[in-house]
Amino acid sequence: MPLAVKRLRTGDLPVTVTLDDSMAMMPAMRLSAFPEVTVGARISASGQATPASGDLEGEVGPVAPGATSAVDLVIDRIRP
Repeated sequence: MPLAVKRLRTGDLPVTVTLDDSMAMMPAMRLSAFPEVTVGARISASGQATPASGDLEGEVGPVAPGATSAVDLVIDRIRP
């Protein structure tokens, strides 16, 4: 389960997103509570939140929450 999410449309790409505690999926699971996280992105072929075969994905990590430098994430694979 993701710690934080930001929903976008493919027409918004490329985009710069800042993830923070206000985007937490569960208030008790804040980004700032973890020393490192993996940042991922998925383009859903169906438009649904649940990952499915054929979705496009990418991830980068580990990343320290609160780091001030940008992270480049490339969506470079197809979910089997």
